[in-house]
Amino acid sequence: GEKYWDDTGRYTLLVNGKPKTIYYYNYYSSLHSLTIGRDVKIGSNAFLNASELYEVDLGDNAVIGSYAFYNCGTHIDGVDKDGQFISNEFKIDLSKALSIGSYAFSGPIHYMWYIEQVADPNSVLGFTEMMYYLYDDSGNPIYAFYTPKIESVDLSNAYTIGSGAFEFSINLNSVHLGPNVHTIGNN
Repeated sequence: GEKYWDDTGRYTLLVNGKPKTIYYYNYYSSLHSLTIGRDVKIGSNAFLNASELYEVDLGDNAVIGSYAFYNCGTHIDGVDKDGQFISNEFKIDLSKALSIGSYAFSGPIHYMWYIEQVADPNSVLGFTEMMYYLYDDSGNPIYAFYTPKIESVDLSNAYTIGSGAFEFSINLNSVHLGPNVHTIGNN
């Protein structure tokens, strides 16, 4: 069915032939781009939830802390005809980084849900709103992934990659590891 979206975190989808309002989280921030000099240690949580940060110019020998870019570049600009979120690509050249902390480029996941009004004679309004999760044709829950949209990563100078550094990065399809890598965490 046709889908419509707005910037308030919801769009309309036909579920079992009936229009339902589907809700999603949308994070906001005012930071859009960032330049970081050489030999900088980016602390843990430094840019956490900067959802509109899409471009980082990273200097040489950067050390990126845990959760430093968690949930960055994830602002949802809409929903396409297939129900997939539209967002910009997160641009960062990690070939200059020496270390990537745990969950540095990860983010949360959320169930997709809709709300339906159900008749309720005990309610003053005569109905109660019920929340229902969305499932695919196989019965699996449908999730929204809030991770930086990174398609390719060059870690040619990195020596350490923390646990879950790119966890839930569903767009990541290419990773280049250099000869210096000696520690790769879990996930």
